[in-house]
Amino acid sequence: MNSINDITEDSHGNIWVGTNQNNGLYLKRANSDDFEPLHKSGIAADTINYQWIRVISELSNGEMWVGSMQYGIFVMRDGKFQRRISSSNTELSCDYISVIWEDSHHRIWIGTHGGGVNIYDPTTKSFQHISTENGLPNNNICSIIEYNDSNYWISTMGGLSCYNPKNNSLINFSYRRGNFPIEILSLKSGLQVLSSKGQIYIGGNNAFVSFDPSKITYNTIPPKIIITELSLHNKTVLPLDATGILKKSIQLTKEISLKHNQTDITLQFAALNYIYPQNNQYSYILEGYDKEWTEPKYRHYATYTNLPSGTYRFRIRASNDSGVWNTEGITLTIHVLPAPWTTWWAWCLYIIFTLGVIYMIIRHYTMKIKLKHDIVLKQMEKQTLEKNHQMSINLFTNFSHELRTPLTLILDPLKNILADKTLPEKFKKPLEIINQSALKMLELVNQLMDLKKQESGQMQLKVKRDDIVKFIQEITIIFREMAQAHNINMNFNTSNNKLMMYFDPFLMEKVFFNILSNAMKYTPDNGFVNISITTTEECPKNARDKIPEASSYVHIKIQDNGPGIPQDDIERIFDPFFQVISESGMRANGTGIGLSLSKSIVTLHHGIIWAESQIKQGSIFNVVLPIDNTLYSPEDIISDKHNHTPQQEALVENITKTISPSSSSQRNR
Repeated sequence: MNSINDITEDSHGNIWVGTNQNNGLYLKRANSDDFEPLHKSGIAADTINYQWIRVISELSNGEMWVGSMQYGIFVMRDGKFQRRISSSNTELSCDYISVIWEDSHHRIWIGTHGGGVNIYDPTTKSFQHISTENGLPNNNICSIIEYNDSNYWISTMGGLSCYNPKNNSLINFSYRRGNFPIEILSLKSGLQVLSSKGQIYIGGNNAFVSFDPSKITYNTIPPKIIITELSLHNKTVLPLDATGILKKSIQLTKEISLKHNQTDITLQFAALNYIYPQNNQYSYILEGYDKEWTEPKYRHYATYTNLPSGTYRFRIRASNDSGVWNTEGITLTIHVLPAPWTTWWAWCLYIIFTLGVIYMIIRHYTMKIKLKHDIVLKQMEKQTLEKNHQMSINLFTNFSHELRTPLTLILDPLKNILADKTLPEKFKKPLEIINQSALKMLELVNQLMDLKKQESGQMQLKVKRDDIVKFIQEITIIFREMAQAHNINMNFNTSNNKLMMYFDPFLMEKVFFNILSNAMKYTPDNGFVNISITTTEECPKNARDKIPEASSYVHIKIQDNGPGIPQDDIERIFDPFFQVISESGMRANGTGIGLSLSKSIVTLHHGIIWAESQIKQGSIFNVVLPIDNTLYSPEDIISDKHNHTPQQEALVENITKTISPSSSSQRNR
């Protein structure tokens, strides 16, 4: 066995040995000469961990208490270990046990390494704790001795303490504080022995000392207490200084007043005991702020910050080196004045302000009711206008239905007559005028019907995968002859010779026919019309946050050098029936339906259309559309190939014959 910590003989003559080894607890029975590890002794060895045994003690009831350095206390009764006492299942302050000792009242004193003293009462099964918080010089306990009913001597690694359980008081002796001759630096060096003559022997690091506790004289005079210094924001306050707090020395002052910005203070105090003054202890309370007195400490100052306004009483108690307390102490009354914004006149201003706010709220509520009433009137007016607008649309639509059949009946015979080569020349020109007018009227009828479908939500989208480049090129071919007739330079630029994407050819044809026909109509002779097609993975700046996110987009631009559109009208050209007014005050020709219908069709394709224009420099119409089909529902997608309808052929023929560019007219989109 090595590193023996404790050897104890029990009442049966057995010898118990505690060591630092893995099998830390050994037993020598009275009828044997051999020491056996406890796990070989037959005493229920599997119930405890025997490593690092520090102390062994037999109690008056026959129990063996074994203290370890890691696992608390193991209790043995009737030859078997019954239970373990530790910090995990009891109020034990620490599991490193250094002392187990039973006093004359059968209370068990448990000293720990780091947790102070635990006094266990077997009757109530409760713990009482003594630690540095109660005034003990150190929480590492070396030994405990009962001198008499009123004096228990506790040896710690910070010095020696005399504890009186009747009044729960401590008198400390330590080398560092000058009232004890030896220094205790380890658990083994602080062991105590009480001789038969009442002499206590205690070992230190390099010596031991003996004394008779009955012959120790104590200082029984309670110390007088004074406040030695007042500090504000860590600066000493002097009488009649700039702070205005003290009119005389703080030692002679019973009452002070502090402003609202002087609430961070430190009070220093002293007990006038000059016998080992470093052992004087203090306790204080700020009545009105603290809930209870502070634990006795050697610190002789108190700091308070951010004190609220009010009146407080700062009370101090102190003890001398022998633990005799001046319980009456001294008192300093402290008045903290309220801030200007918390005074009575400030509250009067707050009340006036609050009443003003209430008045403004009532006034605002009244105005809100009036505004709500005005909004209701406006809504009624708007509803009336919308109703009249809808009635107009219905009237136009119904009228369009009635006109469509007669127009078809007129156009078919006219086409046959104009195709007759024997037709006299004098009738040919008037008949062509009639044919052109009828085609234009049919175009207007079709647009009105499409607008009605769009507004009622009946316009159906049927997209298919097709080449948008070829699609737009086919549309521009229709306008080539007219461009050549007026010497208009028509340019077609694309970054892709072929671009497959999803769109409704029938509806999208209306969009580009309308935009190109407007461009050709308002481009002067010798002007230009540029068409460009580009692709991008990022949505153009003007379209961001306005259309759904897609993996890629096609951007189609149609630019001309016509007269341009006024900036005040640039956003309204897509409104139904809106017509731009020229600088001369004349309204442009047309119905104002085409661009409104185009915008609706582009929106159905999850795209966006907008215009950019400058007066006398021309306009640019932008159309941005998603390329893939992820934004369309399955019902919107078809696989039929693109074919022109008879109505589209008629529309192409009408546009070709009726559009004539003008350099002086304003646009009607």
